[in-house]
Amino acid sequence: MSRGTPDDPELQWQSGLPFSGRFGDVYFDRERGREESETVFLGGCDLPGAWSDRPCYVIAETGFGTGLNFLVTWDAWRRHRKPGQRLHFLSVEGFPLTTTDLLRAAKPYPELARLYQQLAERYPVTTRGYHRVFFDDDKVCLTLLIGEVADMLEQLEATVDAWFLDGFAPARNPGMWRPEVLRQIARLSRPGARLATFTAAGAVRRGLTEVGFDMTRAPGFGSKRERLLGRFTGTPESGCPAWFKPPPAADSGEPVTVLGNGIGGCAVSRALERRGHPHRWLGHGAGASSNPAANVMPRFEAGPGAAGRFLWAAYRFALGFWQETGDAWRPAGSLALARDASDLQRQQRVHEYWQMPASTMIQLSAGEASDAAGVSLRRSGLWYPESGLVDGSRLAGLIAPQFEEARPTGLARSEEGWLLSGAELLEPSRHLVLATGVQGLGSRWSGLPLQAWWGQTLNLPSGPASDRLKCTLVAGRYLTPSRNGHHLAGASFHRGSDPADDHQALHRQVTEAFPELVDLGPPQSSWSGIRCATPDRLPAVGPLPDWEEFDRRFGWLRHGPARGIDVPDPPHDQLFALTGLGARGFTTAPLCGEWLVSLITGDPWPLERDLALAVHASRFAVRDLRRGRR
Repeated sequence: MSRGTPDDPELQWQSGLPFSGRFGDVYFDRERGREESETVFLGGCDLPGAWSDRPCYVIAETGFGTGLNFLVTWDAWRRHRKPGQRLHFLSVEGFPLTTTDLLRAAKPYPELARLYQQLAERYPVTTRGYHRVFFDDDKVCLTLLIGEVADMLEQLEATVDAWFLDGFAPARNPGMWRPEVLRQIARLSRPGARLATFTAAGAVRRGLTEVGFDMTRAPGFGSKRERLLGRFTGTPESGCPAWFKPPPAADSGEPVTVLGNGIGGCAVSRALERRGHPHRWLGHGAGASSNPAANVMPRFEAGPGAAGRFLWAAYRFALGFWQETGDAWRPAGSLALARDASDLQRQQRVHEYWQMPASTMIQLSAGEASDAAGVSLRRSGLWYPESGLVDGSRLAGLIAPQFEEARPTGLARSEEGWLLSGAELLEPSRHLVLATGVQGLGSRWSGLPLQAWWGQTLNLPSGPASDRLKCTLVAGRYLTPSRNGHHLAGASFHRGSDPADDHQALHRQVTEAFPELVDLGPPQSSWSGIRCATPDRLPAVGPLPDWEEFDRRFGWLRHGPARGIDVPDPPHDQLFALTGLGARGFTTAPLCGEWLVSLITGDPWPLERDLALAVHASRFAVRDLRRGRR
């Protein structure tokens, strides 16, 4: 089993229709596939009627297959939705089809051709994990969970309104109907959630009854005599530890204030805008986020740790995020050159461990690397063809509305919400996001071990050889392809306080990193900014509690697991952080912003729980409590 590339569905074509050789079953009814989907799943869950009075409706599916259920649902949503309504469609698939096969499977449904084409254009499935894409002016959100069904659902945080169970017949694909899968379905269900499935198998009916569904039989479709319908009578459960449980969701009309107009604040503002959620974006001076050529590329580790998996998930999401911006995004590809023998061995371990498709990552010899780069290189490397550059000086107005100038100096809590004070007193906000880097606004930052680091890039004139460079080279430092006769080189990352010293050191490091490009000219200008980082180099995202109250409620962590303790929830005040982005902010901020806004609005999470908790703002306090340091 590959850790990156999904398993082969062993697709066959019988009379022009898709057939699973792996499970020996058809993907949809040969004669009336669309009608089956509408009858069994939409009709079985009382749709579209059930979503008519809901601002946001969440459907989850086991078995994406050809995407037919999603497309039929999307089509019905477009015809029956009300202004401002949003649809989340979550679907698990262990053996995804290729884009080519997806479009071939669409041929029996010409009336859905335009929707299938839009799906194919954004179809994200090349690797395992969670993939989120948006359609219809961001009002329809598809999140594909690519992997083994029990693993994918166990890591999901969502509150589901309706379930489509469509994972081939239980006798042919028993893994999709295991008790542990049914338990996760119950955990994720809203009280009263509806469930529909084509099967009437007794084991499935009994299993769903045991986990809290009130099950009934209904007439089957086509040659099937019966099918099952269900309604959940229990309560949903979060899989988060007590100290990481999310706050109550904001009402759809409650405005959110975002402070900080760097890449963190921009990502939060964009995620709120996607939802049509009222918000106010405040800031001044984008600081490190004004980098004119920020390199967006993955960072892999040769192992299953959450940090490396988070950075890969963030890169996947960032590609779609930045491609939407048009002029600010510059496709280039990145070539990470092996710096020495030890680094070469590390790259080989990464490549062997992840086994990514060639469209995502491939290991190149020195000759192949030279062909990809357009210049003669003496080293091998890892090639990331989808990577690119972002012009951070053009953020505002491209991916989010323009921010308002504000320079608050104080933060206080009132009965009306959070008060930002400064030259003028701003209106109170019940929900406030701080995305301001190291600039503190009161004691709420005190639980985060934030560090300030200088970052700098240089503007280097190109020469005849370096002007042929076609991609970004990375070897500790990076060098972009020439544009208007100049390369951007960078970036430094140190605790020093004098950019002039950094300027000289960075120029030396760049020339040493890329000795093949001997005709690089001396620096003509530079850019610098202060980056905010954390000790583990991952962002800090999520609610900011009252830290004294947090320590009081969870002080028992100093003494090991709770025994006989009524574990409380965290003290939430609707204050949030997105900070500590460090040197990879343009790669990590888009997913962090999407997750943070999902927390605020109560939407399904866009990434696995363990990855989200790896960047949770409270992780440092929890670690210190466990180690007796608080």
